[in-house]
Amino acid sequence: MPALQVDLAQASYEVLVAPGALIHAGDLISQAGLAGLHAAVISNETVARHHSGALLKSLEAADFRPTLHTVTADEASKSMRHAETLYREMIRAGHDRKSMVIALGGDLEGFVASIFYRGILFVQIPTTTVAQLDSSVGG
Repeated sequence: MPALQVDLAQASYEVLVAPGALIHAGDLISQAGLAGLHAAVISNETVARHHSGALLKSLEAADFRPTLHTVTADEASKSMRHAETLYREMIRAGHDRKSMVIALGGDLEGFVASIFYRGILFVQIPTTTVAQLDSSVGG
């Protein structure tokens, strides 16, 4: 799969871009050294309706333990109230410091990952061209 290397002063990482990459997400995340973790997949309702099935199936096939958590598909979902709701859902689902957040589209997910138990692992799977640019270099 084609990879773009991003070298920044504080970190370096690869950005993978390819048609159909979502069905390989579980294997790709596992190959990145995050195998077998409990994964909170966070998305908005619209994106989840179209893409979460393929992602969850891929994660389960790669021995991850994913749970899906959704917010409304509007600007109002980017709030502390929605973040708190997500934290509570994640705790009820058994997530802890050894879990990770997988952002399937959206903006709130990175914030949630950064303050859940003072920060847990975070994987971004952007679903629009703008989000691909924001998350690959800006995020």
